Amino acid sequence: MVVTQVGTITDAPEVPVAKLLADPEAYRGKRVRVTGNVAAMCHHRRAWFAITGKGDKSGRHLRVLTAPAFLVPPRSVGKSARAEGTVEIIAVDPAMARHLADSHKLHYPQRERPIKRVVLRASGAEFS
Repeated sequence: MVVTQVGTITDAPEVPVAKLLADPEAYRGKRVRVTGNVAAMCHHRRAWFAITGKGDKSGRHLRVLTAPAFLVPPRSVGKSARAEGTVEIIAVDPAMARHLADSHKLHYPQRERPIKRVVLRASGAEFS
């Protein structure tokens, strides 16, 4: 199996994606590692990817923001990934939410106001 490592991975504690999404405030500002499957990615700028927990078919995902630390390797959708970084809660404006839903098939409710979402600001990742 070929493993592609980008950025820096250390020994951050592993947190299941579902657990992080269920209680993001408990992890805000903390450095963690997540493991799962790449469900989507930014093909244009390669600045983020979405990860789901292994075997999770719920459609819930965690967006992993990679730029400027590193770019997501091409053809990463469908691969397994391990990412490490700092948990943030950001506002996603309605135009970006529509783009993520329409162009990347990620579940974002259509609203007129920004919505809060948990993201991982990554320092490194491995894809296999």
